[in-house]
Amino acid sequence: MMKWRLIILLLATTSAFAQSGVGGGGQTNVSGGGSSGPITPATVTVTTAGVFTNTQYNGPSITANLNGCNPSVEYSILQVGQQGTDAVVGCVTVPVGSTVHQADAIAGYVSTASTNTFPVALYGAARCLVTNCSIWGANPVAADGGFAANIMYGIENDLNITNAGSKGFGARAIGAWTAQPGQSKSGPGNVIGFSVGAPISGTNKWTSGFNCDTAATDNSSGNGNCLDIGSIATGADKASQAITWHSTTSTSTVMSNQFFTSVDGNDKPDFIFIPNSAFNTNGVFAAMLPVPGASSGISPSNMLSAGSTTLVAGTKTVTFTQAYAVAPKCVANGQTIANAMLAIATTTQITVTSSSGADTQVVSWLCMPAAN
Repeated sequence: MMKWRLIILLLATTSAFAQSGVGGGGQTNVSGGGSSGPITPATVTVTTAGVFTNTQYNGPSITANLNGCNPSVEYSILQVGQQGTDAVVGCVTVPVGSTVHQADAIAGYVSTASTNTFPVALYGAARCLVTNCSIWGANPVAADGGFAANIMYGIENDLNITNAGSKGFGARAIGAWTAQPGQSKSGPGNVIGFSVGAPISGTNKWTSGFNCDTAATDNSSGNGNCLDIGSIATGADKASQAITWHSTTSTSTVMSNQFFTSVDGNDKPDFIFIPNSAFNTNGVFAAMLPVPGASSGISPSNMLSAGSTTLVAGTKTVTFTQAYAVAPKCVANGQTIANAMLAIATTTQITVTSSSGADTQVVSWLCMPAAN
């Protein structure tokens, strides 16, 4: 009781405060609309047990309501059938005809003259206390309320730059890790820097997963880096990090294909395609070719492929690990002797035959997809 008496005394000497329902998860209401001036800075601590059942909205310890805003109603509109327990609530209902530039339910302002302190206007920290918990450091929601909204922002990050020497990020994912989360070659792994999830209700979709507005970026040469990818590691002769595309075959098998760029010894860019391990291991798929009329579109069954093999008594058959949708058109050439070569392919293999039945040289072959 000594702690509450101290708080009541403090509030009574700074403004016209009224306190009721304190303790055991109850509510502390603070009102000061008739205050004659700013409240003297002080430390105010409210401690209650809190209520954590999902049968009703559990009122906060401290509430600031403007213009009849009801936090219980606001919560139930967006979290249908659920209830919440709040520690501190700011609730604002903006009336028709309002001309104020901005109305904030909760605002945090900070300025700094120090180069040693990290000033944070708003900070949210969520911590797990049990295995398999789910936590949100922040979870803003913007809802159109059934009306055609002029513009909606789930979150907007503004960087106001007035000094060319400034550095920063519009958004950045970083953390302090002491463990490596699960990694995957066929998916994004267990921890993702930035992710776009499908809307949880109905079958509606985002209209774009990632977007750069026209003329939004410029790397000083007139070419904006809408997507800027660093090398896979520090040091010389390091390729860039990969971009991975996932697709499914006609049997719903997931295909994961990686593209990345690197530079050669003369700093000239290379573009390299690394095929999936299920592709033709006897050759390298050098490019992706969309084939008009092909039923499966761009896929391992409609690719440009090449390889080499050693003739035995003037002939050799090579089996494709990944079958073509339609038998490709192929050519072959000897690497040491200028004998004529015949290359005939089915959807599953290529047979190279030399004009000489005694030919045992290494031959190179190239197959191009054909339309269905």
